[in-house]
Amino acid sequence: MKRAVIFLLVLLIAVAGLCYAADRAVRAQLAETLRQLQADKRVSLASWDYASFSRRLVLRDVEYSSPEDGLTFTARELQAAISLRAILHAAPQLDFLLSPQGYLTLLDDWQGTDVTLRQNLADGAKNDCAIASVAGSTLAVSVEQFKNLRNASADAAAILRGCAFRSLKLEKPAFTWQEGQMAPTQMEAGVLELEKADIRQDLIGRILLTDLSCHAGEDSLRLKETTLTELRPVTIWEVFKKSSPDTFWEALFADLVCGTLQIKDGKLEIAAPNDASSKPAYNFAMLEMTRGEKAGMLKQLVIDQVNLMLPPSAQLPTEIVVNFGRQELHDVLLAEAIAFLKSDSLPWVDELIGRDRPVGEKRSFQPFFSRHLVKDIRLTFNEVTVTTDQVETLWNAEGDTQNATNTITDLVIPMSVMPFVHIGLKELRCKFTERQSLNNGIVTASGSLTADGLCDLDYNVEGQMAGMFSPMNTFRHLDMRLTDKGLMALTALNIAEEPAVARMTMESMAQMLAANLPNGETLLPAVKTFIATPGELKIGIDGDEWIPIQAENPLWLLQLVTRLQLEAVPGSPLEERVKAQREKAAQ
Repeated sequence: MKRAVIFLLVLLIAVAGLCYAADRAVRAQLAETLRQLQADKRVSLASWDYASFSRRLVLRDVEYSSPEDGLTFTARELQAAISLRAILHAAPQLDFLLSPQGYLTLLDDWQGTDVTLRQNLADGAKNDCAIASVAGSTLAVSVEQFKNLRNASADAAAILRGCAFRSLKLEKPAFTWQEGQMAPTQMEAGVLELEKADIRQDLIGRILLTDLSCHAGEDSLRLKETTLTELRPVTIWEVFKKSSPDTFWEALFADLVCGTLQIKDGKLEIAAPNDASSKPAYNFAMLEMTRGEKAGMLKQLVIDQVNLMLPPSAQLPTEIVVNFGRQELHDVLLAEAIAFLKSDSLPWVDELIGRDRPVGEKRSFQPFFSRHLVKDIRLTFNEVTVTTDQVETLWNAEGDTQNATNTITDLVIPMSVMPFVHIGLKELRCKFTERQSLNNGIVTASGSLTADGLCDLDYNVEGQMAGMFSPMNTFRHLDMRLTDKGLMALTALNIAEEPAVARMTMESMAQMLAANLPNGETLLPAVKTFIATPGELKIGIDGDEWIPIQAENPLWLLQLVTRLQLEAVPGSPLEERVKAQREKAAQ
């Protein structure tokens, strides 16, 4: 027993001696490192302390400047708990315990208060960053980096840029960017938290950003809470090094820089170019984005409770408010989507954003999304609200054939906005479905439109177009069927109170129109039958020749009328239809 006690005492003394020697070595190394840093005049500090028991280093009133880079870093206080492993491996003799491919923790935790970073560039640009407090845990570097740092054979800043850490929290960070005489861009946040970062592998596990506000001149962006996972900081840096807008967007969408993105309570205001007081506002309750399995693919984008407000302007004299309950986009190939928006098949995009660019080669785009869905749409203007339950587009390809299905469900328009008599019809309620198949520039389309209380319209047509969703430039084989369900009765009531007078007026107008058409006499009987006894009106185009659609040359309409065929299937007399419409209004 006595020998065991003696052995234990000797062991404790040896350990104490080792700890004392290590502590003295750490203090000496710290003192020498700080002395060397201050010797080159770039680093200054008021005082420093090192607590042996907690291994905590405290630096006060720290300033670092790099005139060649225009950088200045300051902090009121910096604290760090030096890792015991880092202390022990200050001696190279223990390197055999390290895994060559592993990490070694430098700091167990670290804190900073009143941290600032300022940069003044030669071209007049200024970048400022101010953080109320910084707190982090487990700062680690690779074994190779640790050896370089220990031997002073590499730049410490370069080593730390390749570090890993468990967590990092920034309280009230504020950033400002300014180029020349341009208005500064300012960004502030309540809290910025980062978790499980491995910069060597270009990955940050999770980022949480709260109460973000960004201002650029009269424009502003506010986000209540933003969460990102699997962020790739090196990828972001490579994107922002791109100079031109085209290469920037191509690089950004080549591979998404994060795995998922979630934003709560977002608000964007952009001032009109010629009127800073007129600010369209875009708000949403939730935005969620998920990266696809392939690079450059967006698996899903969902936005909830969207509100878009367009204030009155010279082009729009009344305020317009658009609300979406939910918007979804699935399986998006981002590079193809951007190329589609920039293509010549969509000239309205250039007109919308005021962009002038040379005309390039037209492209026939393959499906770059599988589904686009917008639900619970409300459009309000002049105290009138138009609603739609759902708008959906499905798009896929089978071999060389592209297929698309477009649907609009429960489109409701108040009849109060209509500038005509609408007896018995309080609102216009419609639904629409269209199916398209495109192969080698030839599209076949079939669709149906139902307008409750007015009519049903079914059609089939063959056309030519540059790509799916491009405008049809020629067509043939048109087959259309119009079924009356109140349309002719309302038309008659808007012409005259007496149905007979209204019928005679419509027949006279049809007679005058037919007299000026090349085949008017062949079309007139069907028109008169449909007026007198509204039932079904079949409309067709004969022949296999293509009919071009030329907005600038109305002569194409003459070719259309020449090949037009009409057939009427009688229904009940117009007088009975008008009577039924009046009875409906009296209910």
